[in-house]
Amino acid sequence: MDPKTARLALTIQLDDIETYRKALPRSTNNATAFSEAKAFKVLRDELLKKLWEVNGQCAAMQLLRDEHSNQVAFQRLVTEEKQAESEFET
Repeated sequence: MDPKTARLALTIQLDDIETYRKALPRSTNNATAFSEAKAFKVLRDELLKKLWEVNGQCAAMQLLRDEHSNQVAFQRLVTEEKQAESEFET
């Protein structure tokens, strides 16, 4: 899965978890609700870590694309310069 798709999937999962967490009862007297809230918090924290990792991968991929574009543009300029020098000499 590419990073942008993974980022979207993680964001949707985080939204769902947040919806579930908000729907849980706020009472700390109910042990089941309390443990479910803790479980959702742990899951949310893990998904946030993954999301940060994926965001870093997206940034790295963008840097690589930019670098490649710069290399292509530089090579094109070098080719044009060589052609101009060749035409000027003749």
